[in-house]
Parts: sequence; C-alpha cells; structure tokens
Amino acid sequence: MRTRLAALCLFLALGRAGAFPQALAGQPPARRAEDRRISLVTILPGKSLYSAFGHSALRIRDKADGFDILLNYGLSARPFDLSFVADMLAGRMDFLVAALETEGAFDFYRDTEGRTIIEQDLDLDEGQKAAIMATLARDLRPENRTYNYRYFSDNCATRIWLILEPLGLSPPGQASGKGPGVRPSARASLNRVLERSSWIGFATGLIMGPRTDRALDQAYPLFLPQDILDWAQAAARAPLGDRPLVSARRIIYVAPARRPGPISPLGACLALLVLAGALTAGPRKWRMPRLVLDLLLYGFAAVAGLGILVFWLSAGYGEAGWNLNLLWAGPLPLLGLLLAHRNKPGSLARIIFAASALGSLVVAILGGLGLQTVSWELRCLALALALRSLDRAGFFSLPPLARLHLHIVSFANRWRSDPQD
Repeated sequence: MRTRLAALCLFLALGRAGAFPQALAGQPPARRAEDRRISLVTILPGKSLYSAFGHSALRIRDKADGFDILLNYGLSARPFDLSFVADMLAGRMDFLVAALETEGAFDFYRDTEGRTIIEQDLDLDEGQKAAIMATLARDLRPENRTYNYRYFSDNCATRIWLILEPLGLSPPGQASGKGPGVRPSARASLNRVLERSSWIGFATGLIMGPRTDRALDQAYPLFLPQDILDWAQAAARAPLGDRPLVSARRIIYVAPARRPGPISPLGACLALLVLAGALTAGPRKWRMPRLVLDLLLYGFAAVAGLGILVFWLSAGYGEAGWNLNLLWAGPLPLLGLLLAHRNKPGSLARIIFAASALGSLVVAILGGLGLQTVSWELRCLALALALRSLDRAGFFSLPPLARLHLHIVSFANRWRSDPQD
C-alpha cells in the first residue's frame, strides 16, 4: 500500500497541502451538488513489494474553486533506506497524507508503475461532503499530517474507510435487512489480493499467525484497498437504505495481465522435498550434498523464525503472534548441525534434531491444528526439514525408538560422569 509518489510527486503535495485547508475554510455555505464531487480511487496491486497490496485515495473535484486533487495517505515521510528498515522492524514507519494533482498522480500509476486505476463516484449529500472535506482539511494540517503506518490497522485503506464509514453508510448486507455481512478473515483477504504475487503471498502466509484466521467483526477497520472498493460498491447510503453509495464506476486504466513467475512456491517446496527424500535414502557417501541441503533448509528455518519473532515481539504485530510455524521455523536444527560438526558422537545434537523433527512433523501432517491455516508449500517445507532432521538424528540407521532410547541413555551417562558432579 506504500507508494514511491513521495519521491516523484512530493512537490505537488507541498504545494497543495497548505492551500487546500485554506480553500475549505472559505467555502460558501451552499453550492450546487455538481460543483463538488468526491470519488474513491483504487489502484490495484503492482509488481513491486511495496505495491503488492494496492492503494486507496480520495479524489476531490471542485469547479467553483478550480481544483482536482487526490488525497493520498500512502506517502512515506522518509526515504526507504536502512534506517527506515530498522524503524519498520521496531514498529515505527512515518507516513503522511498529501494533496496531489490528480492527473500527475494518475500518470505515475499508469506510466511508471503500470497499475490498474478504478474510480467510484460517491453519491453523497452536501452535509456528508462537508464532513469529509473537514476531516481532510484537519488531516492535512502540519501537526496532523504524519502518522505511524500499521499494515493491519492504520494505513492508506483504513484511513479512507474510517472517513466514509461514520457518515451513516450501511455496510454490505445491512441495507437489505439481512444483517451485517460476515467479513472474511485477514488471511483470506490477503490471499485473494496476493494470488498473482505468489512469493509475497508465501512470505505473508508464513508470518501470519492464528489471529489472522478469525473472521473480522464490524468494528475492525477494513485494511485492504480491494476490500474498500468492494465495500463501497455494495454499500447503501443511510438513512435511505436503498440508494447505492456508488453512483458511477469508471476504469481509468487497465494494466496488462501479468504472467506468473516460472517457479511457484509450491513447485520449489516440492522440489526441496523430493531432493530431501532422495538424499536421505541415498548412499552414506553423499555427505557433501546432504550438508549443502541441510545448510539451506536449516538456514531458511532460522531466518523464518527470526522474521516471525521480529514482527510479533519487536514490531508489535499481534497478527504474527503464537504462530504455529515456529514449531519448525527456528534456529534449533542449525544449532544441532553446528554441534554435530564440532562433536562427532553428537548425542546432544541428535536429541536436538529429534526435537526439531517432531515439531516439523506436527506441522507437516496436522497443519495448523485447526487454529491456523498452513499452506501446502509450508507443509512440504516442514516435511523436508523433518526428513533431514530425522536422518541427522540417526532414525534411519536404527529403529526409531531404539535410537531415541540410545541417545537419551548416552546423554544421561555423560551428564553423570561429569567430574564436577
């Protein structure tokens, strides 16, 4: 949902951010409805990571005052450098709202980024329009322009939704008398948006925990631009209840269809699983290929576990909390590999590998235990890691129970024979 417009169009924002509130402050008490139009603009996801979730903005056109402005809540207040990344991992991303010239912004999304642009005219009365303009003028003041961007609770989409939702608009299903519509879970919404960005979807699915599998209640803000677009299209304007919120919908630009990448996450994880099975069943002399694969698998598991913990504990995203992927994603097998390399008998290392294999098998066989969705590619990856950990633990050279008993007894004997005891 973040954009690089800060780099290309910030001069427009600085030129209009001060003038726009002044124009609002002097607006006449009454004007013809057609003089001022407010529309919801949705920019669909792009190819880059920062644009993978889409973008929302409000377009304000006023014939009397002679401006056509795009109110954008998705501009970074700082350059995308290492300090920005460090602050992001600490849960702090400074973003700002800016008033951009609409045509210049559209040119950027169309010509530079090649993203589809959809505009929905909102059928609002003059009181509702005035309320929106007052909110925008307040947000554009220097003391209010900057905010801490949060992926699930405070971003370019949630800010737009929180402007529109309080105006007496009926949510989907409520206007028809069927009761509030049941919203999908955060994971389901993200999966729908990221279906053409399979590797970003793979990483997002890895980080998200059980909380994202719960259906969102009506009090939770819509956080994806696609959800805002669908909500507006289905909503009715209160108190009438039967008058659609969207009076017209236009597609400003249609981006060319994107081809999927040559390698999908599922294909890559299946290949790793097959390779892990082949090396596990192969001759003992294949030590170097096994070591290379194990370093790859165990290194990825350590990085993945660290990423989950950083988003959960450092950045403060509860959506990553209590993630069952931590049963396999972590430094444990890498630690076992290092211990095995330094200590060839390796009883402690084998116990570590056995514990790692157990956690990996739980995820590979049982998935998220009914609490969390774990994709098939992640389950394949967990199974590959389990095979290699079982092999490192020696479970394929002796019967598993006998080998486990041998490791435990050996470790206990070593502890008892320690001279310090």
